Amino acid sequence: MDVMLITVVLSVAIIVPAIAYGMKKGSELRAQGKIVTREAGFYEREFVYATPVFDFGALAAVVRRIDFADAGAGVGWKINASRQMILFTNSSEGFEAQLNALPDYMGEHQFRFCFTHWRTHKGLVHGLTQMNSLMTAFEKGMLGLDPYVTVRSKLGQIKSKVDML
Repeated sequence: MDVMLITVVLSVAIIVPAIAYGMKKGSELRAQGKIVTREAGFYEREFVYATPVFDFGALAAVVRRIDFADAGAGVGWKINASRQMILFTNSSEGFEAQLNALPDYMGEHQFRFCFTHWRTHKGLVHGLTQMNSLMTAFEKGMLGLDPYVTVRSKLGQIKSKVDML
């Protein structure tokens, strides 16, 4: 019984400060504009942005100017102009995201953004803050080109496998 009580006390002593630290860090990042409050599971959604103002070339130029390290995302990126695609990777947190140009629709250029890979451990997703930072920096860049860009989202087609760590 004493061992159980000690275990519970130690667990609380570790978990409560960790949660408090995470909440404080999140508040600081929101105050700095590096992340925004997003719905749970945002990383499982596909986001389609539409605008008549800018095309893929202008959007790629914006991505080139974003300092993703300063934004807190820590991602590298590769632009494939012929496929009109940008691949974002964060190897330390184990996630990837993709931006693809879609066919124009009713006079608007459309772009699909989604996370294609992420790492989990015991059901918890790694790198959520960095994923949010990536999306926030990217969305700010788009808003700089067109403050009236529209977005719609839907749950993505997800294939998963269980990690055995």
